[in-house]
Amino acid sequence: MHGLACWFTVDFIGTAATVVLSTGPWDTGTHWYQCRMLLKQPIAVNRSQTVFGNLHFTANNKFSYDINMEGTSDMMMIMTGWIGFFDGLCLVILDGTSISSANTIRLQDQMYHYMHNAA
Repeated sequence: MHGLACWFTVDFIGTAATVVLSTGPWDTGTHWYQCRMLLKQPIAVNRSQTVFGNLHFTANNKFSYDINMEGTSDMMMIMTGWIGFFDGLCLVILDGTSISSANTIRLQDQMYHYMHNAA
């Protein structure tokens, strides 16, 4: 696992119509793009292993976001894998191993390779 890819989809539900805005990799391009969050060191993940977590984005003073994770405080209780974000620190730990990798994520510092023209 080299990192995570993130995007968003928003449904604007109106009385006359619904408009969907998506930055997904399969959707029409916009001026917003997917976000990649790379680990400093890739880790091997087997098909039978699961990595999970909850992402919480908080606006910062750079007109961007810091990333935080809400999860259990007792990692020994987790039965599969664990991924966490604490103040922009991306940490991945695989269950039953001492394998982990981390990186600091600042969304305002993302670098993009645009594969299509913005709509």
